Amino acid sequence: MAVQRSKLRPKNASDSKPESQKRVRNNGWFANNPSKAYYEKFSLIWAPASMFVLLVLVLGTPLYKYCDKNSYLAITLIGCLPGFVLPVLFPCDADRGKPYSQRFWVKGTIWIAIFGFYGNYFWTHYFYQLLGAKYLFDSYRINDVPVVCFTSTFFYFTFYFSFSNLLLRRLATSIAHLPRYAQSIIWWTNILVLSYVTAVFEAVSIEHFPLYTFDDRESFVTIGSMFYALYFVVGFPMFFALDEYEQEKADATIARNITLQETAVNACGAAAIVTVLLDVWRLTLGSLEQLGSGMTSRLPFVYQSNTTDTICQVSPEHVITMSECAEVAKGWANDQFTKVASSVQHGLAQLDQAISSGWLGYWH
Repeated sequence: MAVQRSKLRPKNASDSKPESQKRVRNNGWFANNPSKAYYEKFSLIWAPASMFVLLVLVLGTPLYKYCDKNSYLAITLIGCLPGFVLPVLFPCDADRGKPYSQRFWVKGTIWIAIFGFYGNYFWTHYFYQLLGAKYLFDSYRINDVPVVCFTSTFFYFTFYFSFSNLLLRRLATSIAHLPRYAQSIIWWTNILVLSYVTAVFEAVSIEHFPLYTFDDRESFVTIGSMFYALYFVVGFPMFFALDEYEQEKADATIARNITLQETAVNACGAAAIVTVLLDVWRLTLGSLEQLGSGMTSRLPFVYQSNTTDTICQVSPEHVITMSECAEVAKGWANDQFTKVASSVQHGLAQLDQAISSGWLGYWH
């Protein structure tokens, strides 16, 4: 574990709490860690600016009609650049002379990039299958997800998670005097509300864009936002905890800063938990169209051949049990094997006839 010693602080002799329970709490909006505070401050400037350009100046005007896949990609890539360029060109005093691996903006960027990749590459397919979402604009695609979703998610999530840090920090300070159980109830209640509000904000802000459609727009905003909020219920507290707390030990205050490897593991762990929650929704609640019925179909982001779907359509209503479908598939496979065997047998017979007639000998 990478440990960095900060300002020494005399130990209060009257403080009888065990070391494991002693935390230095922040009384402000921004982090005590100056590197993390710098990340939060510049993220709350450049990320909303990039969102404004995309949402208002491009998607909110007729300009989107003139955009092709290269235009969308260029706009979102340019929107991401400040998050990489600004902290390099204008580092804070705390980051000067530090290896990049110890600068919080690098950790935050890695965390957002990993979590956002999972969200687009895998979880977008839940939006397709459960929420009836469709992207109709021209774009390069990865796993049938527009590449611009990956790039735009970077500055969207940078803003969401940086802003949530400020709110959660103030909340933690305001409830610090309460019993532990009360803190937990208030903490998680506020995270649930904040997550839902964030999801609704994004749904409403993109609602006017005609090339991002849903089967039932009203249900998506109200109920679908609960589904989307699962991203943040897990992500907000896990991102907040990165390099957040300082620990009192002996006669000093120790700031524990995690490594890049731990940051990546944290992001992957958050993504794994979200994936489980989304799939629990799929299996229990199902799609917005048939809410409450659940879905036992294949995972939305795992490709499977449609052969079985085709051969199992034996009735106009497509009503068939799994056992019946298996029998049909077995019969289809036997038919295909018989056809192949017959073709091979016919070919061998023709070859034998050619040899017997001396036809092959002519070519020798």
